[in-house]
Amino acid sequence: MIKDRVKLILSKKGMTQKQLANQLGITPEALNRTISNNPTVKTLIDIARALETEASELIGSKDVYGFVEVNGNVHKITSIKDLENVLKLAKQSI
Repeated sequence: MIKDRVKLILSKKGMTQKQLANQLGITPEALNRTISNNPTVKTLIDIARALETEASELIGSKDVYGFVEVNGNVHKITSIKDLENVLKLAKQSI
């Protein structure tokens, strides 16, 4: 779960959710809602940047499956590597 991964990374960095929320320019409540649900790729990238890590670290699972649309193209995700490649594409379009 993304929320658990964010909490773990925050703990390792000695940060709080409030500090992360401030860095992202949102309220702690909004951050909690975001990481408790299914954040967008852009949101994952923003959180990862704020945490100085890769967005794939926020996933924290080897079992990844889904479809992601970036710039009108749908990409099938079956591994962390697939996700990392799609995240690179998404970063390039931001």
